[in-house]
Amino acid sequence: VSISTSKILLSRYTSPLILSVQQFFLGQIYLSQLIDTSIKDIKVSYEKNLILCSLFFSAGFVLTNFSFNLTSAPAVETVKSGEPITSAIIATLGGVDSITIPEVGSLLVLITGVLLSTSSGAAGEIGARTFGVVMLSNLSFSARGLYQKRMPKFASGAHLQYHMQRIGFIAFIGPTILFHLPKLFFMRINFSSDAMLKYLLLTIINAVAFASYNLASTSILQRLSVVHHAALNSLRRIFAIVVTSLFFQVSLTFVKVLGIVISLAGFIAYKLLREKRGKAGSKRYTGLLPSVAFDVGGANDDARSL
Repeated sequence: VSISTSKILLSRYTSPLILSVQQFFLGQIYLSQLIDTSIKDIKVSYEKNLILCSLFFSAGFVLTNFSFNLTSAPAVETVKSGEPITSAIIATLGGVDSITIPEVGSLLVLITGVLLSTSSGAAGEIGARTFGVVMLSNLSFSARGLYQKRMPKFASGAHLQYHMQRIGFIAFIGPTILFHLPKLFFMRINFSSDAMLKYLLLTIINAVAFASYNLASTSILQRLSVVHHAALNSLRRIFAIVVTSLFFQVSLTFVKVLGIVISLAGFIAYKLLREKRGKAGSKRYTGLLPSVAFDVGGANDDARSL
């Protein structure tokens, strides 16, 4: 819902910056209603990790909205499927997670499946500029995972997500006004009452879907390791590819269905390998850095995996 309504809003009504700001602003209003009254008044210290986590989170979505403005939603989701690899590299280098060579292989199988699922035309719609924007988005979300793992756990996912979107709104409202205010003097807004009603309805639906999805993502990341969360998120992209393909009338071919099956197999293999390593309790070797072993707390977060 969030992806489909974002694409409609961008194609008919608004710009990436404005869409991002209204997602952050309306989303935090929605999230404020979900926070338990017993923790709503807890004073939150905006320490470095929370600020960096929020900035990378919000930058990731601003870049995603720009990419939606450049090409089709299935094409964007194709490149974004590579996030598990960027997350594995950043989380390992940041010392909050570790990964083995077989796990890297299972992630590559997962990504291969996603690429196959959009092989009919999607890749051809991605130019160098679009690819760069989406990859920057991937890196932003991977860094978000790193800093969320470094900060103290919040009382609830809604509490944390509220403050992340609040910081995102504060960070991007200024640039949005500066970029768009001069254009208002040269624009002749001619929205009919019917068009304005559709815009407001789509905006509300989009903001609620955006906040709900990210609330689930933030809550899951509190329970799982960064890499496992990214792998699960990549699997979510399969669902997004199917939905957006159907919504925007992009055909699902045999190759696409085969890609979906392969990606599911890759995720299941990763999950089984991760659980096996967690039960073994031995030293964990990254497979990304030569002959380096890490024994970090974040790597055992999968013990409570879904």
